[in-house]
Amino acid sequence: MFIAFHIGDRTIGSAEKLIKTIKARTNDIPTLITTDGFSAYIEPINKFFKKSMYAQVVKVLKGWHIVKVTKTVISDHLIEQIEKFIKKLGNVGRTINTSYVERFNLTLRQSLCSLVRKTLSAVKMKDELRGQTYIFQAYYNFIRPHMSLTIGKGKGKLKRTPAMAAGLTDCMWNWEEMLTYHPNYHY
Repeated sequence: MFIAFHIGDRTIGSAEKLIKTIKARTNDIPTLITTDGFSAYIEPINKFFKKSMYAQVVKVLKGWHIVKVTKTVISDHLIEQIEKFIKKLGNVGRTINTSYVERFNLTLRQSLCSLVRKTLSAVKMKDELRGQTYIFQAYYNFIRPHMSLTIGKGKGKLKRTPAMAAGLTDCMWNWEEMLTYHPNYHY
């Protein structure tokens, strides 16, 4: 699910607002958190998700090529504990990675023209980008089916959205349902 976002600068304050929003919108403490090497994530993740396994993946680039990848465990867990947990999941790889969030970032950039690098469609105001991102968040979670969440094969397969997989709804929504729904949602 696309749980939360924060539009702001890359500071510890912005990181804390994002992590605090994620904490407020989730019932459980995630077992595993992986991020890139942005140091501002460390303090808020340790503050709001103390019991979670937490590791960072840092990619060293030379030009446009990755020359080295380091994995650092930030929480009080061993790297072997984290990799054992990942292997039990089965479908997320065999090691600590950020591939899912990186793929999501690509989807986000392709879906919101104002986030495309070197574009003529740049957003001029933060509120404009915030509004576009809220609409995309609703679309991504409730309307857009995800191939990786499909159950079954052939004619009997069930396409699902992240909201369906999370048990928040039992069907894919359409735009009319999305735009006329009035939630009692607290930020």
